[in-house]
Amino acid sequence: MTNLSWIRPIYRAIFKLFYKTPFEGAQTQIRLAVDPELKGITGKYFSDCEEVTPKNTALNDETAAWLWRKSTQLIYEKFQEHKN
Repeated sequence: MTNLSWIRPIYRAIFKLFYKTPFEGAQTQIRLAVDPELKGITGKYFSDCEEVTPKNTALNDETAAWLWRKSTQLIYEKFQEHKN
């Protein structure tokens, strides 16, 4: 068996380029929950603690309806599995 421990630091370096730690990922939600300047703001899209304009695909009503139907279908199916 080959020792591949040398690849772990390379993997971690690449991973850090594309992903956030749980702590980093939670920062936007924490800011939205505690920042008094954002009190009462709803219906907006935030990323990296800043308000951003969502992509057109995020605003597509047809896609939203499909996602809602698919989500409820999957939840119903999972419920049925556990019910039986």
